[in-house]
Amino acid sequence: MPKISVIVPVYNTEDFLLDALESISKQSFSDFEVLIIDDCSTDKSKSIAQKFIEQDKRFFLLSNSENKGLSYSRNKGLDHIQGKWVTFVDSDDILDSKFLEILFFAIQSKNVDLSCCSAYSFRNSTDLKIKRNNTSLKVLSGEEALKIALYQKGYPDHSAWNKLYNADLWKKRRFPVGVFFEDMATIPWLFLDAKKVAYINEPLYLYRKHNNSILRTPYTEKKAELLDTAEKLFSSITKEYPRLSQAGMNTVFSASCSILMKTPLKDNFSSVQKRAWKHIVDLRMKLFFDPNIRIKNRLAILLSFMGFRLFQKIIHSGIK
Repeated sequence: MPKISVIVPVYNTEDFLLDALESISKQSFSDFEVLIIDDCSTDKSKSIAQKFIEQDKRFFLLSNSENKGLSYSRNKGLDHIQGKWVTFVDSDDILDSKFLEILFFAIQSKNVDLSCCSAYSFRNSTDLKIKRNNTSLKVLSGEEALKIALYQKGYPDHSAWNKLYNADLWKKRRFPVGVFFEDMATIPWLFLDAKKVAYINEPLYLYRKHNNSILRTPYTEKKAELLDTAEKLFSSITKEYPRLSQAGMNTVFSASCSILMKTPLKDNFSSVQKRAWKHIVDLRMKLFFDPNIRIKNRLAILLSFMGFRLFQKIIHSGIK
């Protein structure tokens, strides 16, 4: 039985998939399996995966009967894993060759159920210029890790990738199917379930930015579910972990600003935009003197006193 299971959901990433699979195959830690979940790709992604599994017997291909989305594919992978530990890799990203080795060592040496690292974003693999840190390993409580993620002040964050999990943590957790921002709805609870989180300040996960990625495609009414997800997370966190209420407010505030910044100035978005504005007004004075909020959130608070229309125009013009 492999020690680690790697889940790679795939949908129309033919330009990047081979880079992703090769980076996994070349890991210095070799005791793993890779479950590639093809979500009915319409390009050459599936054939690329099929050729790859012939070269490396640790790789397996599962196919969805119809296009079901990222959450469904990840959940399907979780249903088939054999490893005691599991990680997720997006099919357009790349792993540092020591990603599995270092995250697994952190888990073993610190006796925790979840380890994570920082990430490095890039556009072209030929232009990678990773800035190495003086690597340190520290252990955070689940609440400390979640607090950092909710304030969005670096790492740990609430991305599903850049982490290695005890597979037992997923026995009662799954990604919500059919919604965007599924990581925000899921990973915070994994921090809390794990109790302790090992963090390595090394960019071992390489996140590719490109125009077809989900976060860079135009905003739709479906993507505006970001606000719903942030609201639900804040409500649940406040009830169960009131000490994290202030950090949860920051997540709602950030999501509200994102809605006003990224949604088109069209009538079909007016309802969610007004809801976002109400959050900004209600939360701004509660957050302004909070030393943990990011500078750009503090700036957004100051701009909000100019009124809804002017704030919307300014933030929509690209202040980030």
